[in-house]
Amino acid sequence: MYSAVKLDKNTQNIFIAIFVDISKETRYNETMRNLYYKHKVENLLNISKIVTVHYFEFDPRFQSRGESHDFWELVYAVKSPVICTANGNVITLEEGEVLFHKPNEHHALAADGEHAPNVFIISFECKSEAIRFFENKHLRLDRDLI
Repeated sequence: MYSAVKLDKNTQNIFIAIFVDISKETRYNETMRNLYYKHKVENLLNISKIVTVHYFEFDPRFQSRGESHDFWELVYAVKSPVICTANGNVITLEEGEVLFHKPNEHHALAADGEHAPNVFIISFECKSEAIRFFENKHLRLDRDLI
């Protein structure tokens, strides 16, 4: 890029002209296109609606009646173990573990009678096929990532 400044003596106006070497700019753009590749990101999980977001601090004697509904539910054990029942299977979630309940799966929560569990529960709608990966999943989350 080049520039020039000219003063018009009659009007005292200053004119600035900018000249661009198009060939250099074109080469630069071509080089950038060759250096970078724009990756298409596929949206595998589309959560269309959040139904509920809860944080509970339960009593050591807590027991729920159980429920089922037409959306997904994620249960995360924040503190102490929490006992989850899903379609008759009993799963104990320790601190830092997560469990997914699929739509229409009957499930319940309970404390172990000695410890007061804290849980984070979020329920959501997701029609993406990839969500099926989380069916019947009981996972441990790395605390450094939370």
